[in-house]
Amino acid sequence: MCISPRSPTVALRLDAAVMLLSVARFELRYQLRSPAFWVTFLLFFLLAFGAAASDKIRIGGNGGNVLVNAPFVIVQIAMVLSVFCLFVVAAFVAN
Repeated sequence: MCISPRSPTVALRLDAAVMLLSVARFELRYQLRSPAFWVTFLLFFLLAFGAAASDKIRIGGNGGNVLVNAPFVIVQIAMVLSVFCLFVVAAFVAN
């Protein structure tokens, strides 16, 4: 069974893709105009940059004899950042 380019299923898929693209474009423009997005972006950027560039800023627990790039430390960093992301998502939804 061959599906021609003019079949209704292909047309519905194209319509759905165009609609999804228009919704994504709207959301991107909306979020880029929001100050909450830029504050959050700056906060996470500075947090990650500070943790990578300085030994004084620690995210998670990389003390003692554990190496900085150990799997346990990487998981802890991901866990701490995901908890921060929960608050960010709540702020975006409330906006």
